[in-house]
Amino acid sequence: MFVRSISVLLCVLGLAVSSAFELGSVSGAVKDAVSGAYLASFIYRSITGPGVLSGLAKHAQTGRGEPGVLLHFRKGLRVHDGPVIGSVVSGTDGSWSIVLDTGSYTMQGSKDGFVTGYHNVISLGHNPVYNQDISLTPIPPPGETRIVLTWGLHPRDLDSHLTGPLPGSSERFRVYFNARGSKVTYPFSDLDVDDTSSYGPETTTITRQAAGVYRFAVHHFSGEGLMSNSGAKVTVTHAGSYREFHIPPRVPGVVWTVFELNGNSIVPINTITNNQIQ
Repeated sequence: MFVRSISVLLCVLGLAVSSAFELGSVSGAVKDAVSGAYLASFIYRSITGPGVLSGLAKHAQTGRGEPGVLLHFRKGLRVHDGPVIGSVVSGTDGSWSIVLDTGSYTMQGSKDGFVTGYHNVISLGHNPVYNQDISLTPIPPPGETRIVLTWGLHPRDLDSHLTGPLPGSSERFRVYFNARGSKVTYPFSDLDVDDTSSYGPETTTITRQAAGVYRFAVHHFSGEGLMSNSGAKVTVTHAGSYREFHIPPRVPGVVWTVFELNGNSIVPINTITNNQIQ
């Protein structure tokens, strides 16, 4: 149960650990039965001492490693303010590594010209935790909207889907891996990066917003495990604001409808279903 508990917690947080704790060894029933908060409490009573965390700082529009990103670490999950307990700068290939005491942390990434980003990470004592990647998006020019999807090891392939209004029609356009759109012609929206091998980022940019409702959803295209246990996160940079959406854990379904955008209004939806993307 202990090995499985570590794996479940990592799955909820969207992380990967060394081969001693392969996520694939965790049964679906165990994944669904126990909350991440309980597991965190159980694990942190059982593991002590410092551990290695590592990953990549990525450019959200290319998916490649980004050098020179300043990474600050704060104790706790989704903690954006307060004391910094450790810092590191990403290397020339975007890689980073740090040693922190066992526990959960919020990693903040910043670099001139980029929107400051955040990502939950974990330290597990003598068990190194890899692939704790953070994606930073360049600050969009006025009028543009940037949407970035990231997730964990499983499922392997999650897909971004943006739908929006077609002027003079009751139909809606859809931008996704099979119709990547365009920044310079209608729908003035495109999929910058399509990732098919875990973690992301997948990045969608709206360069010119039309009147009407845009809707962003994520589809579980392929790979094992519940999408809701992937630790998936969507960030939206729009009109100078930054929003984060985290997938609801332990909910069956293959379509996560994340939010709607209408003018400057971002309306959370945050539901998981098996419905078709609208």
